[in-house]
Amino acid sequence: MADHYQLLQVRRDASPEVIAAAYRRLMRDAHPDHGGSAERATRLNVAYETLADPAARARYDAALPPESWRGRSLAPEIAYRLGRSLGRFVRSVRHDSL
Repeated sequence: MADHYQLLQVRRDASPEVIAAAYRRLMRDAHPDHGGSAERATRLNVAYETLADPAARARYDAALPPESWRGRSLAPEIAYRLGRSLGRFVRSVRHDSL
């Protein structure tokens, strides 16, 4: 069984928003219409469909072995949080200058 979290490059405790952002980012390059592989796009779709549904995610998590944090990428989660923080800052600057 492929590790959906590793495929989407997110941690197991990632929020649904982080999972969706990682899926969209990865699909930009993997989509066959954009020169990507149909096989990779299919694997990303399966991973996202599993992790986006809370019941399916709980069943999937129950079948996984205990997690080893070694080798996990935090980049999508960090990028998501940084983007949110930057967005709040830009909105506050715009609001202050009006």
